[in-house]
Amino acid sequence: MNVMKIKGKIKFILISALVANKPGAVAWIDGMKNKCPRIAVIMSVYINDKFNEFKEAFDSIINQTYSNFVFFIYADGKINPDIESFLQNYNSQHVIFIRSEKNKGLAYALNKLISVALVNNEFDFIARMDADDISLEDRFQRQIDFFMANPELDVVGGLCQEFGGESAREKCKIYFTDEAIKNNAFKKCPFVHPTVMFKSSVFNNGMRYPENQPLTEDMCLWLELISANKKFANIDSVLLKYRINEQTLKRRRGLNKAVTELSTRLYYAKKLKMLSVRNLLYILIHFGVRVLPSNIFKLVHKLN
Repeated sequence: MNVMKIKGKIKFILISALVANKPGAVAWIDGMKNKCPRIAVIMSVYINDKFNEFKEAFDSIINQTYSNFVFFIYADGKINPDIESFLQNYNSQHVIFIRSEKNKGLAYALNKLISVALVNNEFDFIARMDADDISLEDRFQRQIDFFMANPELDVVGGLCQEFGGESAREKCKIYFTDEAIKNNAFKKCPFVHPTVMFKSSVFNNGMRYPENQPLTEDMCLWLELISANKKFANIDSVLLKYRINEQTLKRRRGLNKAVTELSTRLYYAKKLKMLSVRNLLYILIHFGVRVLPSNIFKLVHKLN
């Protein structure tokens, strides 16, 4: 394990929040008084990541207007040698680089980083980032402000703007309130995964990404968090530019992906007692879309 760690400079003005009518929020907000919330940012890198795309993603985190964070980067097995060299030699205010000799998949990598971030109870929030996307420079500030104004929340995501391919959408379509997100969880994935920020307490009791669902680990986590009564919200603002290309779309379709999602959605619909006719219809629609021919799948993605 190679580690590079330097303490970062703090830049944050704590905003006040109205919590009188938000049960369970008062103790949390009291604990945040006179404190600058600290974020653990987690990113996994693997062999197929390209240096120029990784560098754009990396810089978008390092250049955040909110700077009280530590950036945890996990090399999941062998990685691009240019990325390896860059991380081994980078002298940063905010970076911890952890390397693994074997590729064990995204869920394992993220769980490893979450466990490392929780060791000394140093972080108030854990933020996701992918190695080929671009966070807007005020992403963290917006999410911290939103949490402080809505302290009952456990997970906060936001909109993304896609780029990089002909199927890219100007703005993704998601739901924003806890009720709407959960009521439509089998129609629309609750979050754009690399936009999310969690309260660290979400993971205190062993909650992690399921490692036996390599094609649906994020969706499984959202549904497990619904089962655990965690509170969700999405910010109605673009927080991230989401890179999309032929490989991105290829990973989202195919019989294996369709069957895995079908069994996962059916399992959780039963577990959550949400197996209604409406939700069953959406589950079957998702299955059908995953097995569409590539050109039709692209069109559906563009319109969705």
